[in-house]
Amino acid sequence: MLNNSMPATAEALALADPEITIGRQRRLKRASDLSFKTKTLQDYAPNMKLDPFKKEIYHDIQKIKARDAEIAQLNYHKL
Repeated sequence: MLNNSMPATAEALALADPEITIGRQRRLKRASDLSFKTKTLQDYAPNMKLDPFKKEIYHDIQKIKARDAEIAQLNYHKL
């Protein structure tokens, strides 16, 4: 999972659909619950297809980072 404290990730999550943020929160809660129980998801749902590294907002994060880099480069003369 991506770190929420990173500015680009926080902005991408703020702009994302509510379904994406709800799904992210549910996966985090499920992961912490399973960690507390020292279990894996396969113990409860053995036939479930897992996609642990969802890249729903990855492209948005890359665009935000590129935009910020471009703004910094355009404003370089002001330093």
